Amino acid sequence: MEDSESALAKVEFRCGELTLPTYRLLGENRNPVFHSQYGVAYIYPYTLQDEIASTPTAAVYHTLELENRYLRLILLPELGGRVYSLYDKIAGREVFYKNSVIRFSRWRSGAPSSPGALSSASR
Repeated sequence: MEDSESALAKVEFRCGELTLPTYRLLGENRNPVFHSQYGVAYIYPYTLQDEIASTPTAAVYHTLELENRYLRLILLPELGGRVYSLYDKIAGREVFYKNSVIRFSRWRSGAPSSPGALSSASR
């Protein structure tokens, strides 16, 4: 019985790569603003990362993948360890919505917010 329990508990770990269309951050606005037009008020003395490419380019991301009999998890360490995919093998579907494109949102550099946070919208 121990052999069947150990087979159920087996978890595989892999490193891989994933190519996704990405709207790149082009740079930060070097001039801090006193009041932002994006609804982020009073961000001085921080600068904004508000220059984002208007068209996506293919980018290769390293992946960390964990898989057992029930689930397959894909993490993107270059994006802060974000969960890219959690696939339920029993149900045969994704658990969460999986963006087909990486699009960064505007953020203030040096602030305690998450740099390069993924937006919830996809295109």
